[in-house]
Amino acid sequence: MQRRLFFAGLGLAIAGACLTTIAVALPHGTGKLDLRFEHKATLMTAAYKVYGNKDAAQGKYWLGKLTLTNSGDAPLENVGVSFQIPSYVPWTTPENYPEILPHQTVVVPFYPKLPATVANTTSMTPASLELKLDYDDGHGRKSRVEHRDFQLRGVHEIEYSSLPQREIVTFWDAEDNAELNSAWVTEEDPVVRAFYAKASEISGGFGMMKDQRDIEQLAHSTYNLMVALGMTYSGTKGVPEKKGDDYVLVQSMRLPRDVIMGNSGLCVELTQLWCSIAINAGAGCYIVQIPGHSFPVLRAGDGSLLAIEATAIGGAFEGGNLGRANTFEEAVTSGTETFAKVQRGELPSIFVDVLAYRDEGIRPPELPDVDRTTVVKQLDERLAAHRQGNDPRRRATGGRSWQDPQGRVALKIPAGWVVQDNVVEQMKKALPGYALSALNPATKCGAEVIFFDGATNPDETAQVLAGVLGQLGVEVQMGKPERDKVSGHPAVDYDFEMRMGQLTVSVLVSVVQIRGGLVVFTLGGPAANVKAAMPEFQELVQTIQLAP
Repeated sequence: MQRRLFFAGLGLAIAGACLTTIAVALPHGTGKLDLRFEHKATLMTAAYKVYGNKDAAQGKYWLGKLTLTNSGDAPLENVGVSFQIPSYVPWTTPENYPEILPHQTVVVPFYPKLPATVANTTSMTPASLELKLDYDDGHGRKSRVEHRDFQLRGVHEIEYSSLPQREIVTFWDAEDNAELNSAWVTEEDPVVRAFYAKASEISGGFGMMKDQRDIEQLAHSTYNLMVALGMTYSGTKGVPEKKGDDYVLVQSMRLPRDVIMGNSGLCVELTQLWCSIAINAGAGCYIVQIPGHSFPVLRAGDGSLLAIEATAIGGAFEGGNLGRANTFEEAVTSGTETFAKVQRGELPSIFVDVLAYRDEGIRPPELPDVDRTTVVKQLDERLAAHRQGNDPRRRATGGRSWQDPQGRVALKIPAGWVVQDNVVEQMKKALPGYALSALNPATKCGAEVIFFDGATNPDETAQVLAGVLGQLGVEVQMGKPERDKVSGHPAVDYDFEMRMGQLTVSVLVSVVQIRGGLVVFTLGGPAANVKAAMPEFQELVQTIQLAP
């Protein structure tokens, strides 16, 4: 019996060994890697610090995002994920995942730590984003490399929204990147500090920005300095641009140093300059964005607010607001009225609290150093020219007078310009209200006056004008509308970029409400000649008179 038990036990042991051998011999499961590698088609170099900060704006400014899913029946082990941007960012230290279980998904965003030199990029520059994966699928180590091409934008370019065009429905969708305006506020720039120091010098020094009185003193001195320097407001340059399979609205936006040195800026550029100055003084500040416009609001330590219409400084350079400089009081009144509409909810708006976004990591780029002495000298020379009456906005206008038959519009045509009656007769066939075409034969730049009787909507009027030009074989790109004033009357400005064969024409279109409808003023000509023609445009617009 014992022997039988012994052999029975031996048989069980052998059977057990066989079973063990069979289990080991079964095929091992396999991890299967499925990936989706998303990337941004463009990167705004002025905001390069933002792209490197995963905490900025809730982390939405990643450049690449990898989604890994294990669709196999065994774990993926020792998964390593690394990124690089050749010539800019070397291979990053791998993100390691010891195990990704079957049906588990892992998301790995990439926030590149770009070098400061990318801020020297002046135009669209191709670059490549590369991804490297190392992993064990249960049958040994595997490697995989993927790459995606993208573009580095010039340091002066901003995209208004990160959303695809098909998803943009509201004002807030269209301004989805509003917080990035903080990256164009450069309070530490020596050019800005020189400007701030000059404003403080003229004022006899500023207070501690603790209350309304302090921010009013800061704003008054800064505004008067801008006017005394001959600084001007200039029209928008936002145009739709192809981005992959979609379109995005892109604007060329100068930094505050460029506004100071160029003595001219868009509404948003002037607002960013105001915020740069406010932070230097120790005040808080907001960039307030409403449809087609931006303006600054300064904040004192006790919470007092002061809204300013930054474009009230006037001007005509680079397609400006066609008007004289308002007084500081008028600029504050205008800003306050707009701000009140925002506070009452009458206008959709976005408040960009610059200092709050600083805390989130949205910071300006590093900028090349400048000779501060040279900046101060240039500011002093401009101030001296203004005191001596050499401000070009004050020059007398020669030439002939013109007035429409109904007396609604009168102006003076600069000396040397010709009135093109033949053009008027031809254009009346397409635009019955076409009333004046005047041209400088030397520059081929000129002005037009077109009436739209009974019209009330500036956007529709601008679209009608663009449509008529299209029917005449002219390709037209319209910029975003900008609120403005002409001879004290509310106006809306549009930049038209037009192509006629090989010729590119830049035109500022200003739509103004008058008695009985709308009137359109256009100023422009061949893009290469427009800058040289600006003084004459300025002379003309200073003479415009509109009937009450």
